[in-house]
Amino acid sequence: MKKIIGVLIITGLSIAACRSHKQQDNEADFVMKGNTVIVNANGTINSKIELQTVVLQPYSADLKTTGTVEAISGQMAEIAPPFSGRITKSFVKLGQKVSKGTPLFELSSTEFYEATKEYFQAFQNKNTTEINYKRQKDLVANGVGSQKDLEEAESTCENARKDYENKAANLNIFGVNPANITMGQPLTVFSPIAGEVVRSNMVIGQYLKEDAGPALIVADLNKVWVVALVKEKYIRSIKENDTVEVYTDATPGTMIPGKIYHIEEMLDEATRSVRVLIECNNSDRLLKPGMFAGVHFRDTSQESVIIPDTAIFQFDQGNTVFVQTAKNEYRKQKIESQSIGGGLSLVTAGLTAGETIVVQGGIYLISR
Repeated sequence: MKKIIGVLIITGLSIAACRSHKQQDNEADFVMKGNTVIVNANGTINSKIELQTVVLQPYSADLKTTGTVEAISGQMAEIAPPFSGRITKSFVKLGQKVSKGTPLFELSSTEFYEATKEYFQAFQNKNTTEINYKRQKDLVANGVGSQKDLEEAESTCENARKDYENKAANLNIFGVNPANITMGQPLTVFSPIAGEVVRSNMVIGQYLKEDAGPALIVADLNKVWVVALVKEKYIRSIKENDTVEVYTDATPGTMIPGKIYHIEEMLDEATRSVRVLIECNNSDRLLKPGMFAGVHFRDTSQESVIIPDTAIFQFDQGNTVFVQTAKNEYRKQKIESQSIGGGLSLVTAGLTAGETIVVQGGIYLISR
């Protein structure tokens, strides 16, 4: 029994000694000086390190996402009556092309009648006060009028002018030119843009309230936007005027070309994405507002830094590589990168062509 215990003690001591020697050998493989790892040339890990010099390679971003077709801002108008009233006449029909200023419909409105009445009253009052002001100036000039009466006439005239301008401005806001109206006429609503009547909710005789939805929608759909959502990590891969391919379920296999019109500055915190506006020619009307579309970004080829994923390690400071600074010496260097598939990553910052990095065996350089 004593012999067995003695053997176990000796074996335990031998294992502990072996572990101690192995730990000492590993610790001797490299030493750390700040962010630099100095490897023992005769150590066990030196032969496991594989290096590669960074070179520029042609790279074209290939990103796919989805988008929604929208009318271009400023090229679609929802036409709602500015006053409550009853539709008495329609000048257009669904699908009709219109120019800016084309009459769309007439509205018989008590509110419009009152607005025109107030305008004509203000116009008449302005003319009357201007005549009185001129008469008071002539009287003072001929020595038969008082300065007080002249000042009162001037003040009254100025107030009347301002009231007239306000009443005229009220009509202008609703697209009505005061110079072209007569008392009692119905309100004619005109198209504010050139385009096509893409939706009509008009019914002759229908009474509309001023807060009702649009009676007509006019849009120019010769060009449209496809609004795509791009994740923040891919934003660097696209830029304005890049060529884009658009696909829809309505025309499978048909590629519709587009170009990036604008990349919005605000990031959606919920989706971690930005809206990208893609302008497409739509003269053949293949794209309908509200339609979903597949979006394929094809960036122009650029000389880029591409490295194996095996060279990248995650530390507290982010993505990091080991850059050779001298023989058997490697510095931790932070980079910005994104995976592009195939075991490769595109480096967007922190690494330049000509630097030599560790692409295999970097795991042995990490202090434990």
